[in-house]
Amino acid sequence: EITKVLDHKSQIVQIFTTLIYAIRETVASKWAKKVILGLSGGIDSGVVAALLTIALGKENVIAINMPSKFNSKTTKNLAQTLAQNLGIEYKIFPIQKAVNLKVKQMTQVTGKVPQEFEIENIQARERGQILSDLAATYGALFTNNGNKDEVTTGYATLYGDVSGAFSPLWDLYKTQVYDLARFINQYLWAEIIPNLMIDLKPAAELSNKQNPENWGWDPFDYEFLVKLNRGFIERKMTPVDILTSYQEGTLEKKLWLEKKISEIFKTKELFIQEIEKIWTLFHKSYFKRIQAPGIITISKGSYGFDFRESELSAYFGEKYDELKSKILAK
Repeated sequence: EITKVLDHKSQIVQIFTTLIYAIRETVASKWAKKVILGLSGGIDSGVVAALLTIALGKENVIAINMPSKFNSKTTKNLAQTLAQNLGIEYKIFPIQKAVNLKVKQMTQVTGKVPQEFEIENIQARERGQILSDLAATYGALFTNNGNKDEVTTGYATLYGDVSGAFSPLWDLYKTQVYDLARFINQYLWAEIIPNLMIDLKPAAELSNKQNPENWGWDPFDYEFLVKLNRGFIERKMTPVDILTSYQEGTLEKKLWLEKKISEIFKTKELFIQEIEKIWTLFHKSYFKRIQAPGIITISKGSYGFDFRESELSAYFGEKYDELKSKILAK
């Protein structure tokens, strides 16, 4: 029972209690006690670690940090600090040698050296394989730590980030994950999840360009992305709806935006480019979503339950082209 929070009616409390109950039921239904997770030092894995510990007890959670040469000291320290704060078992399983070997073998077999993007995916898949192997060794489950914005845009590697026995956060948008982190600290009356983990801009840390210490962050404005994804998923909006509302001056209200579009994007061209990019990624990523583990649903727009979809390419149409031309002509 939650006894330390005054506002029991707030949405974040409902989300928290739902997740704790669902984690307990999910693990019990699979005849398991222990759960393993990859703890990177980022906000998503940090929140999952805290939820698992609250739900299952610290003796039943094992955190694995799997650094490559691209992981920063900042996030590695944050992962260790969080594990210590939670009192959970914490192990380091470096992956760089395994990644180097895989790159060497692929070069020998194909005659081509894997490019940067391919090496990023090799790292993610290596981590997924490690968690799977460790889970089998310990007789445990391992979690998928992705959030709804990642699965919507496909910003997750198949057979790597998309692996796991279940997904606590896949029905939570990125901003909700941050809200949940702050709430957990409030619930526990302590800075269990380090404030720096909450304040640090998210970064994949799969290349030198993605190092948060060198201003290498995820390629999204999450404040806008969350609202746009909600429009696509919860309001079933299409790019035509988006541009129509933009012309009518009602888009900010329909997308629950706190800022005007002109404050978020320097030009109309950049705004339209973002709409087209996210809509295309949304449709291209369906094949990943249908191979994902089970998710804990907390909304009326959850994938595979409330939001039904099929394998279709991103469609814009003549009406969209007309609206786009009119907007850019002004």
